[in-house]
Amino acid sequence: MAVNNVSLLLQSTQLTLDDEVKILNGLLMGLDRIRLSWDLILIEATEVAKNLKFDKIMFTVKRTRKKIIPDETADYNHEEASKNFECNVFNVALDNLTSQMRSRFKVIEEECSKFSFLWSLQKSQTDQELGLKAENLAKLYREDLCKNEFSDEVRHFFSVRRNILASEKPIELLKEVYAKRLHSIFPQVCVSLRTFLTLPVSTSEGERSFSKLAIIKDYLRSTIGQEHCAT
Repeated sequence: MAVNNVSLLLQSTQLTLDDEVKILNGLLMGLDRIRLSWDLILIEATEVAKNLKFDKIMFTVKRTRKKIIPDETADYNHEEASKNFECNVFNVALDNLTSQMRSRFKVIEEECSKFSFLWSLQKSQTDQELGLKAENLAKLYREDLCKNEFSDEVRHFFSVRRNILASEKPIELLKEVYAKRLHSIFPQVCVSLRTFLTLPVSTSEGERSFSKLAIIKDYLRSTIGQEHCAT
């Protein structure tokens, strides 16, 4: 359910990259909590099974066959099977999902960190650090930002911002700059903010269009040829 909710959130056209970082971080923390909650999940599943009139939850465990002596009943070790399912199915599935999410999160977080100094109000940031971050960003967008001018502009922007600009979200900060008619004073800051805000909240995996692809390419679509679809 949590993964599905995040998938739906990522399809929002109003979402920005900094929002995605927060959402994915929250999802990863949630998955870590789920991984540590097997006993609670098993208890809840057992209660649901009782309500559905099942005697008990049975786990399929791959094991060697044991020859049964006549008049001896087959022994099913529920605790052993439960532990086996937890280690070899539940934990493995969550670890694979978490690993993929962390690799995705790392890429998005690194991209966001290149711009985040623009709206961060960390008092520990010195003018020298701001200038260095501005220069690094300008190197990535040479056609849009002039390294020396942008560095000086960022320093000036923060000296003004600490007094009259309070927004800590990039989109709200950009709106505030325009509302107070400061865009002509800080043109390159506005360009860098607009650049960040237009970065897509998706990768080549195509999260935004994933739900539509699921509708288009269902099992019926998979059973007919492309030539038939084109006619």
